[in-house]
Amino acid sequence: FFKPQNGAVHLCSTAMASWNSELVRACEARVCYHMAIGSSREFMWRKAQTAILAVEKEIRRLPSGRIVNMPRLHETTAQQELEAIIRGERPVVPAEMLEASENPPPRDFSQHPYLKRMEYRGGGYAILMALQKCMQGSGRPFMFKAEIMREAQPFCDISMSGDGWTRSACGWASHRSLLAHRLVTAGRGAVSPGREEFRLTEEGLNFVKAMLEKWPQPVCNSRSRTPRRRWKACIFKSEDSIRAAPTPLTPRTPKTRSQTGTPQTLLTPRTPKSTESPWGAESSTPRKEETLEISSSEDEKTWQLQLLVDTRERLHDAEPRVFFERIASSLGSVSAARWCLRFGDFAWTARCGERECMLGFIVERKRIADLVGRSALGDHVRQLENLETCKLAHPFLLIEGNLKQASGCPVYDEADGAEDAIHSSEDIDRLCARLFISGSSVGVLKTADAENTARLLSLLSGWFQWRLGQGDEALLEALDLRSFEDRAAAGSKARWELAEQLKATCPAAAAAAVARRFGSFSEARTALEACSPEQRLQYFDYDWACCGFGGQVCAALGVDSERDGRAAPGSARVAHVSASPALFRRLGAATSADVKLTLQPELWDDGHGSCCAKVEVRTDSSRSAELLLLLVPGSWLVEAVIRAAERSDTELPRVADAAAWALAARLPKKTPARRLLVLEGLRSALQAQIRKGLPAAVLPKLLPCAELASVLLDLRCGWRCRQETKHEASCDFVRAVVGVALKESALTMGV
Repeated sequence: FFKPQNGAVHLCSTAMASWNSELVRACEARVCYHMAIGSSREFMWRKAQTAILAVEKEIRRLPSGRIVNMPRLHETTAQQELEAIIRGERPVVPAEMLEASENPPPRDFSQHPYLKRMEYRGGGYAILMALQKCMQGSGRPFMFKAEIMREAQPFCDISMSGDGWTRSACGWASHRSLLAHRLVTAGRGAVSPGREEFRLTEEGLNFVKAMLEKWPQPVCNSRSRTPRRRWKACIFKSEDSIRAAPTPLTPRTPKTRSQTGTPQTLLTPRTPKSTESPWGAESSTPRKEETLEISSSEDEKTWQLQLLVDTRERLHDAEPRVFFERIASSLGSVSAARWCLRFGDFAWTARCGERECMLGFIVERKRIADLVGRSALGDHVRQLENLETCKLAHPFLLIEGNLKQASGCPVYDEADGAEDAIHSSEDIDRLCARLFISGSSVGVLKTADAENTARLLSLLSGWFQWRLGQGDEALLEALDLRSFEDRAAAGSKARWELAEQLKATCPAAAAAAVARRFGSFSEARTALEACSPEQRLQYFDYDWACCGFGGQVCAALGVDSERDGRAAPGSARVAHVSASPALFRRLGAATSADVKLTLQPELWDDGHGSCCAKVEVRTDSSRSAELLLLLVPGSWLVEAVIRAAERSDTELPRVADAAAWALAARLPKKTPARRLLVLEGLRSALQAQIRKGLPAAVLPKLLPCAELASVLLDLRCGWRCRQETKHEASCDFVRAVVGVALKESALTMGV
């Protein structure tokens, strides 16, 4: 639009001869506006402006309404808005963009949209560092592609070139974003007309300055470089720049042919001999990778901690060591080593002089695609069983990734009737609920990506080191890694033997269902003996395969029941859910006759956004153990972290530990053994506190302390902890717990 002398504002006439200049002005106004608010749409309108300027013919609207000579833009949003301007449906310069278009704001590169989402030591970072290094070193303003990939590799944690399968995810792929944001230009030069030259623009130079202010100490990582021949050293021109040959990759362990009737856990190749140690004291076998020692304390009275990372844990096969190096670089005073673990993916060992002990913590990592893809074969079920039978105090299943992406992942080798197959986030919720309901020793951790996983492992390692420094030897197991693996293998064999013994008198499906819940013959017998003879017949009805075979299972376990043979069918199960007023309103009316939802105001004081529920499954003669679910806002934990950090300027593990205990003090004291705490909106609470402004000493500790404290609520305070972003997700998980409890709870108590 334009402004006549009387000050009125009108839309341009649709009958004007050409729209080229007006569309260019519309693009310029939107570029200035989005640059002022720090939006990445600025670059969409820059490309649209370039496309309009490249049109030599007049862009016109015919009387029929057809628009001619309008270029076809890649962005549909820009295309539709420019066409709406020509039709008179949108102003050329909207009122909110007037000020920015008349007085274009200066560029604040510290708030550049690309810098906000740029990955540290990613492809874009490495390319810019290589170009800047070239300009400062040789003074040449341009580089060729091969030179950039060679010089940028030390600044990048992934391969710059990739291979045939990972080329789209390599570091060089980020050059397209640099070109789109006008930080780098490419073109054929006069020096070498046949090769493309890349150089930094004026905006690119200013962007690099802001990038170095954000990450002031770029680390040159010589380990993360383009893969090449294994044993050949790469020698450069100068004598002082000789890089050692890369460490040879771990040889692939030959697969063992499975034998009928042998438990799959026992087929895992044995780890090093008893004389070998992950600390590297006596090990010289090429199968074990070298240890990255970050702390070399020789004080024999001090416990030295080491994190063991399974050699099969990686981000992708092209760079098998990148994930380990990211973890090792974030551990601080704790050392890390790659080791072929038979059970779990991450474990901790401690050493004091000649004494070496395992810590009672082990983690099994599962990416969403891996969890879903192998679920039909029941791989995750067997790994969870191994975690249970390893007899460590705190085994964890770590689920990495966005649960919503589970529905888009393929399930391999799925056959009809595959009960363990996972297809969606709802199936993963039911898996987590099943672990909680069955009283499994396995807890669940969730991380957003590999970086979050590395940070969480670093936080846990720091807390373990701090507790050992405080003299807390309760974290330690009275056995070393070798003895632990032997004990865990024996536990896995005991589970298999339980199934084999039951198969002699019971159906195979019923025997497998009992062995899935119990780790040994003695464990199943002890649980059964704790029940009355009347309850033993229906005890195993938590699985459909055992329904009607309670007498046979009792006889196989050597426990007397009310009668032998087939058990009489029990009465129908009903899930009784007692909810506080707030949760009662959120859950709504029960839609199934098998669920009875009752309001119980005295259950919990629904103050400050919290609510509570108790779940119990009953029949006419028996009932299950109570389950307690407590939903609290994430701001409770954030406030506890802030108070703990403000009281004293101490180390991060101490602050997180104090915050976990402070939050636990606000929770119910007399609770059932199985209790679950759901933190709602923790990320939103963190962002809200950051926007309010915090002291400089508190701000860096806020996020890591909150993440660590949520895990310590389980480790230290006995509360299973789960995080949800929205109230609806929390209610969905409560419904999942009720649904799984209705079918799979063991009725061990009398009414």
